Amino acid sequence: MASARAFCPDMMTGLVVVCRGTVTVSYKPSVFSFQRTKAAQWKRSFGRGEVVWCPSWLSTDSRIERFDWSRFKVDATVHTTVFEWTQALHDATFSSETMSRLSVDISALVDSIVVHKRRPRELWSHEMTSFAVEEAQLRLLQVHCLNVIGHVAQVPDMAKMLVNDTSLINVVVGMALSSLEDIVVMAAVQTLQRLCTQDAGIARHLLAIPLDLFQGHSLLDGLVDAIDIWRMSPPLTSEVLVLMRHLYKFVPEVASSIPMTWTEPHYQFFQQCLVQPDNNLIHRNLTALVVEALMQAPSVVSAFTAGGLHWGFSRLVHSCDQSLLCDVLHLMLLFCQDEPTRRSLWADRTYHRDLKPTLCAMSTQLEDGFMMERDVKYLDFFNLLLHGHHDPGRCRQYRDYVGAKTTLIKTLTGRIVSVELSPEHRLELQVCIECLWRLCFEHQANAKHVMISCDQVTDILAVVANLFERTHHDQAFQISVLHLIRSLCTDPEFATNVSAVGLQKQLTECAFSSRPDTKSTMRRCGALQAVNAALEYSSGARSALTSGDVSACLALYSSSSVEPQLQRDAMQFLRFACIDPSVRRMVWQTQNDHPGSIIGWESTLQTIAQCQTNYANTRNQVHQELMLHTLGLMAELCLDEATARTFCAYEDAVLPRVMFEMATTQASGAIVFQLLRIVVTLAEYMHQWADPQWLLCEQFGTQPQILRLATLLGEKGCNALVLRFLWLWEQQQPPVDSNNLVGDKASHPIHVYAAESLCKLDTTATERTMFLGYLGCHLKRMVRNGCDLGGLSDASSVAGHICACFRHVVDCLSLQDLGSVPDNWLSYFSWSQDPQYIPYAQVWLLMELVVMAFKMDEVESLQLTRSFRQALEFCTRQAICIIESILSSVHALVGNNSTLCLWLAKSKVGILQWLVDLVNVNTDATVETLALAVLHALVAQSYRFAANAIGLDV
Repeated sequence: MASARAFCPDMMTGLVVVCRGTVTVSYKPSVFSFQRTKAAQWKRSFGRGEVVWCPSWLSTDSRIERFDWSRFKVDATVHTTVFEWTQALHDATFSSETMSRLSVDISALVDSIVVHKRRPRELWSHEMTSFAVEEAQLRLLQVHCLNVIGHVAQVPDMAKMLVNDTSLINVVVGMALSSLEDIVVMAAVQTLQRLCTQDAGIARHLLAIPLDLFQGHSLLDGLVDAIDIWRMSPPLTSEVLVLMRHLYKFVPEVASSIPMTWTEPHYQFFQQCLVQPDNNLIHRNLTALVVEALMQAPSVVSAFTAGGLHWGFSRLVHSCDQSLLCDVLHLMLLFCQDEPTRRSLWADRTYHRDLKPTLCAMSTQLEDGFMMERDVKYLDFFNLLLHGHHDPGRCRQYRDYVGAKTTLIKTLTGRIVSVELSPEHRLELQVCIECLWRLCFEHQANAKHVMISCDQVTDILAVVANLFERTHHDQAFQISVLHLIRSLCTDPEFATNVSAVGLQKQLTECAFSSRPDTKSTMRRCGALQAVNAALEYSSGARSALTSGDVSACLALYSSSSVEPQLQRDAMQFLRFACIDPSVRRMVWQTQNDHPGSIIGWESTLQTIAQCQTNYANTRNQVHQELMLHTLGLMAELCLDEATARTFCAYEDAVLPRVMFEMATTQASGAIVFQLLRIVVTLAEYMHQWADPQWLLCEQFGTQPQILRLATLLGEKGCNALVLRFLWLWEQQQPPVDSNNLVGDKASHPIHVYAAESLCKLDTTATERTMFLGYLGCHLKRMVRNGCDLGGLSDASSVAGHICACFRHVVDCLSLQDLGSVPDNWLSYFSWSQDPQYIPYAQVWLLMELVVMAFKMDEVESLQLTRSFRQALEFCTRQAICIIESILSSVHALVGNNSTLCLWLAKSKVGILQWLVDLVNVNTDATVETLALAVLHALVAQSYRFAANAIGLDV
């Protein structure tokens, strides 16, 4: 009999025996079906090993009918396979005598059925009972034989001999995919597993055998094609997956054939397996199979992604057993090595949302102690989430969550400070350091948490410094330590201590030294980045720099053999060092002493142009980062007024316009921010100089060019800078000028975007303050020139801006702090260095806008709105507080100072009239009391004040 085939109803003309699945035969419905009783509506299902229909040609007995297609219908479950015995095969196999004897036997069987149809148990003859017992014993014997073959195959020489027996392998494979009992099928598959696990050569020879069951194809191809057979039984599925894994492992080249051999039914079945909750064995073996395939042939990841396996395994991360989680995470790491696969996973919000409880559970398991296999994979997965160049924003969110919601920082810190550096603990220390520096990368809160997690006796800085000194011979380990120092320096206290204990000096020596053991580019870059982080966050680290450090950095950057990564980090060193004014002057003095220095404007512009060209040609991120730090250095140098003058005067004053043009054409938000810093710094100085030579409209362009800044609104950190520049530009415009921004519809996008940003929760107080100042400048010019903005700055729009800002204003400001407010508190120099006075500036500008709104024609209708009345009440309260503070200060000054009273009497300050007006307004009792007290002090000490008061009829 031929091997099993997929069932189709046309086979009902022959003898059909079910191999897999179920075949159902029933009466066809007809118009006379109502005449039959329910019992007469016959229907029968046939399972594995049962004969579906006995054909009429098998016997001459007329009682055996042919299959009538008009009376019966046939249905079968999916993937049903059967053995078929056709009439042609019957005639070709048996002689006429044998067929006659068979016909008689079948007639006798029919007679027995007819006679004993009411007593079916009597049909079970002694011969049939003996056959059933013999059949069960035969199956058990088959299992024992297969087990013996499998155990013998554990000896490599015997395995080679068995594999060379092609007929034996054909029999075993035939039993593995037969309709026999599950115990026999499982034993056959396990025997094949043992045959191919001893030696790669044996497995390769096993795959080369042409098998009769698969029409000459190999074992692996046949297994893959026979999915309809082994998918029906979960235990058999699990064993077949183990066998396939062994074949992919010991014959690596066949793994690359997966895209051609695995089809859509395979991927659909595997995805179904992954979503079944109580299928741990299949989950484990399928995970191991896919891991093996990806390790042997990484290129097949695209086929797995196209089949959707990455989605199935990503959801298995949240639902799998704890013992399987380690392997599933390893598989996810392999998937994420393929960029398209990683992007598709990272774009799924549900994946990130469901991952958080798993991260908490992983962190809890890590507290139990170090387990090499588990911890390495866990921490590698954390590394993937915490620090990747693919999605910095998402990585930042993971650092926030893991640092705040898990105990991972405490666990890693505890291991680093408690485990001694030794060969047996080196890997444990390194994986902990690798994860901790990613967790604290550019995250000040996590870095502070590390300091808090340390014991009082043990200092993390001392441990890290000791590791740095003792690992010069292990470059990879020392680079990890340097990265940890860089991340922990985001905590200003740690950064200051780095310079205080002398570690900063060691790092600079490592970065700038030319000794053979420090020539490694990665090591020197790591040392420079650690120093740069300390310089960025600590004023103590910056003040500890010497002229020798600056000269060494300049020499390193100027070296013709230096690599781009070192150039980038050296430029970053100079940029952060120049945050300190004294270092800034030191660096600029170095440029003056050496006209050809890299800090000169000509060299800097050449560097920027070269970076743009190199990045356009290679798309290497290093060149763009070098350009960013170069512009950052220029921004820091321009904060010095003398340096800013040289910058503006260079090459007939072309640089301000060049910086402005670059800002409006760059694609990188970080580079745009640095360019805007330069532009706004120059604009502030030009506004201070009040020199016709340095008018903003002459240096940066007229209205059409200036309004191109509207395209930069929305970039990170750029809103306040753009609005401040527009504010300064407007202030320098003459009273009547067709080029001003007031009254022009082109400024509409600026108004709209700024107004929308006022309503957002993430808008900073500085951005709101700059917009209020910019809008106030507009209104002053509108009132002065009688301009109409066509609804952009009418009373209703202004009131809307006021109410939007009022929702975020600070209502508990201490006016006593205003005594130390600098004169330029609204300038970029003030709020970029110390933004503590921005809330006061916001309140002041808000009150100015309320006053301007009251001067508009539509103000009567605005008084009916609740939000505007609340804003008005707030401004009134603030004004009363300010007046009270002023009156208290004046009363303290004039109470015992007759000289000041005489000076006020002779001057034209008009303080008496102001005090009388305050008393007459009678708005607040405290204000009236203070005004009367000041008035009494003035009148008591000055006759002129007394005479004037009588004249005013006080």
